[in-house]
Amino acid sequence: MKNKRLWQKPFFLAVVLLFPLAALVSREGKAADKSRITHVKVGEAPNFVAISSNSELAYVTCYTTDEVSVVNLRSRKLVDRLYIGAGPLGIALTPLGDKAYVAMNGARMIAVLDLKSRRVTDNVKVEGPPGIVAVSPKGYRVYASNFGMGSKPESGRLDVVEMARNELLKSIPLGGRPIGIAASPDGAKVYVINGASDELLVIDDDALKVEKRIRIGENPDGLAISPDGRRLFVANKGTNDMSIIDVLVGRMIINIPVEKSPFGVAIDPAGQWVYVVNSKSNSVSRLSARMDTVDTRSYRVGKGPAQLAVSPDGNFLVVTNEFSDTVSIIPLEKEP
Repeated sequence: MKNKRLWQKPFFLAVVLLFPLAALVSREGKAADKSRITHVKVGEAPNFVAISSNSELAYVTCYTTDEVSVVNLRSRKLVDRLYIGAGPLGIALTPLGDKAYVAMNGARMIAVLDLKSRRVTDNVKVEGPPGIVAVSPKGYRVYASNFGMGSKPESGRLDVVEMARNELLKSIPLGGRPIGIAASPDGAKVYVINGASDELLVIDDDALKVEKRIRIGENPDGLAISPDGRRLFVANKGTNDMSIIDVLVGRMIINIPVEKSPFGVAIDPAGQWVYVVNSKSNSVSRLSARMDTVDTRSYRVGKGPAQLAVSPDGNFLVVTNEFSDTVSIIPLEKEP
C-alpha cells in the first residue's frame, strides 16, 4: 500500500507567528457539496497538473507510470495518456500555451512536450533530479528546482533553461532542498522554497542570484503568487498552516491554520481565493487571498491529494490524488 510520497524527504525547524489571527474577521466554515465533485481515473501516482489556456484540458504528471494523463474538464473524462519518460513531476505551460515543460525526476532532465502533436520534441539535461518547474511570464526561461544528489545538504540547485535553444543557461547553488517555485507576474523575480532551511529565497531574474532570504513556516512545500505579484502563499506541512508573505516589505505577515499536512497551493485568476491541499486530511481548504476573512470552506477529495490548479477561466479546480490514482474536478461557485 502507498503510504508516503515517492520523492520527498522531510525536514523540520520552527515557525514564527508575526500577525494575530484575531485581526481578521472569522467566518464559519462549511464543506462543499460532494455530488458536484467528479473523480477521474488517471495514471499511477498523479502529482502535478497544468491546465490549458482555454480551460478545456488538464495535463497531469503520473510518476509511477511515466506519463502525462490528459483529462477533458468539460466531459470529465481521460482522453489521452502520453508516455514521456522516467518519473515526471512538475509541469508548466508556456505563455502561448503551445508547449509544456516537464521535470523528469527519474531521468534528470526537462522534457519539452508539444501540446498540439502531444509528443516530446526535446530533452534538456540538468544538474540533478528536477522536481518542480515554472515558466517565466516573459516566455524565455524555465526554472526547475533540483533536489540535489543524495543527502548532501549543499547540493540543491535552481536550474535555469533558455527556451529559445532549450539549453541549460545556469545552475544556481541554493543548498538544502529547493522545491516550490513561482515567478513574479512581471518576470523580474523568481521565488523558491527551501524545505531544509525553512526559507523563501528571492532570486533576481537578471543577475540570477539570490538577493534575499525570508524566514517562513516549518517544513514548507507548496507556493503560489497572487496575480498582482504583491503576496506569496506558502504551505507549511510541519505546522499545518499557510504563511502569507508581503512581497513589498519582504517578510512573512501571518500564518493561517489549515488542515493536516498542507502541500500544494493555487490561487484563482481574480486573486480572490487561495486553495491549499491538505494531504493527510484528503481535503482542500479555501481561504481569502485578501485576508479579510478566514474562510474555512473545505472540499473532500481523493486519497493523498498532492497538487492542484485553477483553470484560467476560474470555473474549475483540479486536484491530483496520488494514493487513489485520480484527479478531482471541482466546479467553483461564482460567489463572494
